[in-house]
Amino acid sequence: MPWIEWYNSLAKPSWTPAPGTIGLIWQILYPVILISFGFVFLQAFRGKVSWVIALPFIINLVANLIFTPIHFGLRNLNLAAVDILIVWATIIWCVIAIWLHFTWVSIAQVPYFIWVSLATVLQLSITAMNWGRAAPGSDLVFGFQAKFGFEQCDDFLIFQGFFDAPLCTANKI
Repeated sequence: MPWIEWYNSLAKPSWTPAPGTIGLIWQILYPVILISFGFVFLQAFRGKVSWVIALPFIINLVANLIFTPIHFGLRNLNLAAVDILIVWATIIWCVIAIWLHFTWVSIAQVPYFIWVSLATVLQLSITAMNWGRAAPGSDLVFGFQAKFGFEQCDDFLIFQGFFDAPLCTANKI
């Protein structure tokens, strides 16, 4: 089942933004994240701030980037809820860690924090509203069975990851 059909089949709060709105907000936030996080990483490489200061930025970036594969690829609402909580908590950690060094970086995180706060409440709501429901497109509740597999195509194996479309149609293993 395509990800959008799966997402549309989930019970969601009435105030859930449309997928297009969610995408637009991230398009606005990602440049701010890129500039501010990139600045912190550059300062850490130059030795002007400790890597301990950069650590919450690294954790946040990783957690942010893996949310979509967890939520829409694995279709694992529980793990997505844990991940978004990590994103939310590390934004607070980022603001505190960098405040005394580069206050503007902390202030730049305010829109990101507001959006992730809303996204966190939304994800926790969706997780709770779908609790105990088998995730469509998976065999176990919330996609604990990862949607990975291998296909054999012309005598070699191809890893099939998050996407619904098969990579080839012959000789499935």
